[in-house]
Amino acid sequence: MEFCRRGGGKFFFAHHRGRSGLHRRAGANGGLDAYGLGPEADLFLRVQPSTTTVHQGDLITYAFPIWDLGPGNAVHEVLNTQVPEGTTFDYIRISGTPGLGTCTTPPYQGTGQIVCHENSSMAPNTTWTVRLTVKVTAPSGTVITENAATLADTPDPNLANNTATVSTTVQ
Repeated sequence: MEFCRRGGGKFFFAHHRGRSGLHRRAGANGGLDAYGLGPEADLFLRVQPSTTTVHQGDLITYAFPIWDLGPGNAVHEVLNTQVPEGTTFDYIRISGTPGLGTCTTPPYQGTGQIVCHENSSMAPNTTWTVRLTVKVTAPSGTVITENAATLADTPDPNLANNTATVSTTVQ
């Protein structure tokens, strides 16, 4: 399932399910969370630019694939990123399993923070991907750096692979 939106504010997938308000910490039920899931899920984040050569005025898309390496399900993953300095926001798209999610973004052609929520749980060995497209406004010689971080309600045994950075020089 996939959904796109230009502009600011939030966007929602059609099959949004509300949260029950149950306590979601591991260990509260003999090592299981409120959903009966395992106690940990190792999230693994990368950032992949659509191109390594950009010019002022070009669009560049950053893909942020988030994998659940297991052993348990990851519940309510979050991706935090921003419109990189030297660019403006164009659009954002979410895809993956199960594909339910929301993002808060700056307005079209704006700058600022982006927060995306995957509003369900992700089984081990599945991927949830956010794609951010921005327009390059920086002049030649400028280094554009994109950073991101991910987390979930489920405890993560390896936080070292929850952040990613990529830099591109404007030609």
